[in-house]
Formats: sequence, structure tokens, C-alpha cells
Amino acid sequence: MRDVERILAPLRARGVALNTRLVSRDKLDAFNPNHRGVALEVSPIEAQQTTASDACWETGKGRTVVLLDQIQDPQNLGAMLRTAWFLGVDDVVLSRKNTAPLSETVARVSAGALDMFYGKQSLWAVKGPSADFLRSLHEDRGWRTIATKAGASGALEASKLQRDENVILVMGSEGPGLRPKVLEACSDFMSIPGRKDGLDIESGQIVDSLNIIFNALCPCLKALKIFHGAI
Repeated sequence: MRDVERILAPLRARGVALNTRLVSRDKLDAFNPNHRGVALEVSPIEAQQTTASDACWETGKGRTVVLLDQIQDPQNLGAMLRTAWFLGVDDVVLSRKNTAPLSETVARVSAGALDMFYGKQSLWAVKGPSADFLRSLHEDRGWRTIATKAGASGALEASKLQRDENVILVMGSEGPGLRPKVLEACSDFMSIPGRKDGLDIESGQIVDSLNIIFNALCPCLKALKIFHGAI
């Protein structure tokens, strides 16, 4: 019981209203088979709806935001949230359609990042099309909107950014990547070299996957945060 109280104490200190009770192991298993002896029932997490005209996009300098466009795999979404939190991303924006629900799987894979973004009111969902949001953010708010694109030339270098510049890095869905309209709406793009098939480097075949791209883009995110003096 003392271990349980140690878990609950920080929540109570924050003024969270808790109703607790001891139950049998069988009841815990029925509630959630992945428990560690403690289970907490909470209300669902929902991203805040937003448009580029909202005041939240006027404030601050040197902010780094990630927009995840149509990420449908909950494990990928959770992993991307986890990586974004670890690298110091300020906000995460989700597309309006074809995004995985913020489910138990997303929460578990994110290792707490989903709750952290939600808790600091930094988890957003675009009300309209992602392309319109990005275009307006760049043209009306002065944000640098950077698409991620595998294996392309002419990519933006983090050193070219201004220290007080607000940046939004845009990640596309599994397989096809960013939709053409979203890509066209961005002001710049960052890239990683496409890896050849490993058997014949002259074949031109490139192996692409969301996890590989995002993990390879971690240095890009880190470079942006270091350049902005955040880490």
C-alpha cells in the first residue's frame, strides 16, 4: 500500500481528485491485463482543435513544432511522439483526417510523451486541411514550414535558419509520405539520402519507411533545437 501511496502522492499534490480502492488480482486482470499491480481509469485524451489564426501561433520565438500528417499506425504515432518529446519539440500537431486515434497503444508506445504533450497543452489537431494550415502559418504568421522528403537534393540546412525563427517540421504518412498538396504548401524541405538496396548501389532502388525516416531525421530535429539553444 505504501508503494501505491508513493504513486498517488504527486497526483494529489497537483490537486487531482482520486477515488481509490483495493481489488483482487482477477479484477485488475479483467480491467487491464498489462497492469503492474496498479490501474488508473482516466478520461480520453483529445488534441485541441486549432487553426493558423489562433493566438497560440503568434507567441514565442525559436519554437520547434512537428506536424504529423495522416499517421495511421498507432505504434508509429506513439514512437514519433516519444522521439519528439525526447528531442525537445515544443508542440505536436496532428492532421484532421486519417490519423490514428489517441488510444492505449499510442499512449503505451509513447512512454508518457502523449500525456506530457497533452498536460502542457501542446497537442493540437488541425481543424481544416493541413495544406491550408501550413500555407497560412507561413504566409500570415511568418513560420518556416519544412517538409521532410527522402533522397532529394536542395534540402535546407539547419544552419540557414535564424535563431528566433519559428519552425514547423512536417512528417508524412507510412508508405507514400507527404501528400503533394501538403508538400507544395511548405516553404522548404529537409531530406536524408535514400539508402540503396545494399546489393547494387547503382540500381537506384531506395528503401523507405516511416520509422527509418523519422529516426534518421532525429539529427535534423536535434540540430534545430541546438540551433535555437533549447538543448
